[in-house]
Amino acid sequence: MLKPDASRPELGPNNVGPKTIEPMHADENWRNVIWYDAPREDPDWPEVHTYTDAITYEPGQTVVFHGSTTAPTWSLQIYRDGYKPTLAHRADALPGQFAAAPKDAYKAGCGWPVVH
Repeated sequence: MLKPDASRPELGPNNVGPKTIEPMHADENWRNVIWYDAPREDPDWPEVHTYTDAITYEPGQTVVFHGSTTAPTWSLQIYRDGYKPTLAHRADALPGQFAAAPKDAYKAGCGWPVVH
């Protein structure tokens, strides 16, 4: 059952309500259409965005995290997915480091520094 409108979060730039599906072309105004997760890059809005150097890893391989944050410090928790997810790695009080997202990040990658 849906909650009444009064209890729903306020609509804004990230909570814009239902949208229709339409053809999109990434090179045309890609920042104006919300179809992926992207950093706000606003120092008043603490956020952390990371990506890894690979999609999957074998046991014993090193995972390299690239990222950008507007927070002064941040924490990272990695869980092994499965019937009972298990904590595989945790790092606290990592130093914040901001790097702007390039305009063509959706096709060329961010090129952010290694953060962990």
